[in-house]
Amino acid sequence: MTDLYAPAADNWLKAQAASGYFASDLTALKDASSQVWSDWGSGQFSQEAIWAATVKPGLTQGKTIESLLPAWQDSIVKYAQADGYKVSK
Repeated sequence: MTDLYAPAADNWLKAQAASGYFASDLTALKDASSQVWSDWGSGQFSQEAIWAATVKPGLTQGKTIESLLPAWQDSIVKYAQADGYKVSK
């Protein structure tokens, strides 16, 4: 985690601990943050819309998430390419 975000992370972790919402300490999240790829980001399109259009209907029909993953991936790739992203598999 960069020094820029460390104070915010500390404050957030303290607030979560004080809330009593989580069953255990979340400090490991801060510790693991240094392992996140620095170029990580998300596409400029709605992941939720892709999930809702691709996976949710299959789940309501009794299909498994695992069986729907290829269609979900295909939809993400198509949305990304339509938005001008270069996609590598």
